[in-house]
Amino acid sequence: MREEEGEHLHANSSSSELASNKKSSAKLESGPSDVEYRKWRKFTSEQVSKHARLHDGWIIVHERVYDITSFAKTHPGFNNAGQVSTALAIARSLGKDATEEFTEIHSLTAWKQLRDFQIGVLAREGEDAS
Repeated sequence: MREEEGEHLHANSSSSELASNKKSSAKLESGPSDVEYRKWRKFTSEQVSKHARLHDGWIIVHERVYDITSFAKTHPGFNNAGQVSTALAIARSLGKDATEEFTEIHSLTAWKQLRDFQIGVLAREGEDAS
């Protein structure tokens, strides 16, 4: 999403909606709580690394595991020359921890959309995947 679109969205939102959105995205911008951690299936980094292709692509963001296959396969950058750099960034991040890249460039809307793709959390050190 372009920055102007994000500003337009915010201009049409109430202050309580903005506060709620910021609060919910802030939860995603840190690692999972103990309650959230217990709720989700656990994956190791090694398991995630096996999903590094457009037709089977997972990423890690703040210790959460996301299956972004459907998003990656349909991203306009793969068919629109103007967005090739975004498509390449996505392809480069598949199967890896994409926290740094995701947090640096994505809007509040993108954080909210990311939630829909979560399939689990990263197993903590010394724990097996579930």
